[in-house]
Amino acid sequence: IVFGYNMELLVASISADCKQSIYNHTFRNYKTDKQIEESVDVIENYISANRSLKRAAENTFMHENTVQQRLTKIHELTGYNPREAKDLSLLHAVTLLHRSGTRRTDA
Repeated sequence: IVFGYNMELLVASISADCKQSIYNHTFRNYKTDKQIEESVDVIENYISANRSLKRAAENTFMHENTVQQRLTKIHELTGYNPREAKDLSLLHAVTLLHRSGTRRTDA
């Protein structure tokens, strides 16, 4: 998995149209921006906890099962499993897009 500075460089090198397409596709099944924000928070926390459910739960004062359920929901809605390295890499890139101001469009 590419995290931190290298992932930021990778995301920065993607064209604006491609960024928008990836973002729209990833969050296509989300109903609200609040749902997206909550998922972004879960993904960022899971990454910062080095994929440890226990640490992710401790960092957010949640039960491990709650973190597990939220990761499952992200998988259901996006089609990308945050427990798998290749999928988590894409989800990490999308969280960087979100934090940089990218939002869903109808196009």
